[in-house]
Amino acid sequence: ALALALLQMAERALAERRLGRPALRALLKTLFADVLVHRGDATAKERFRARHGCGAPDFLAISPGKACNLRCEGCYANSGEHGEKLAFATVDRLVRDAHDDWGSRFFVLSGGEPFAWRESGRGILDLAEGHPDCFFIAYTNGTLVDDVLAQRLGALGNLSPVLSVEGMRERTDARRGSGVFDQVTAAAERLGREGVLFGLS
Repeated sequence: ALALALLQMAERALAERRLGRPALRALLKTLFADVLVHRGDATAKERFRARHGCGAPDFLAISPGKACNLRCEGCYANSGEHGEKLAFATVDRLVRDAHDDWGSRFFVLSGGEPFAWRESGRGILDLAEGHPDCFFIAYTNGTLVDDVLAQRLGALGNLSPVLSVEGMRERTDARRGSGVFDQVTAAAERLGREGVLFGLS
């Protein structure tokens, strides 16, 4: 279902000429060729199967931290210590090991708010930049996507934000806070201007 949704999203973006060159390159080379068609490094996958007697996971979901700039009703990020987070080196190693040992190239980032996660001065943009042959999606509330962030995402191409909403303005603002829906639509406009592949959740 996720692969089909990404394909449909990409098809619309290409048809409307809203996809930048870095995003198109990451989409075709990394997501489709390596992840969906070849499903990563076949040799690593064969080694994994020989060692463990089963296939390696095709993707890895990582929540690097619980910090979030919103306090949505009922969200797990509101529980426990907001300072709980993984070290950047740990997250980087998870990606590298999944890449090298499993042959995986696809990573799902969540939170808290993944764009709020910073550790040792680095965040998920630095993670994506350090692994250009991997494709990342990040489930985000969208409120931190300013012009600078959108431009960097446009230059990277291999990190696709998925903007979370509850529906239209009334339901989104009721759960997430007044004005959040408008912030998300503004984020979508910024991402579109920069040719970033993005979706809604």
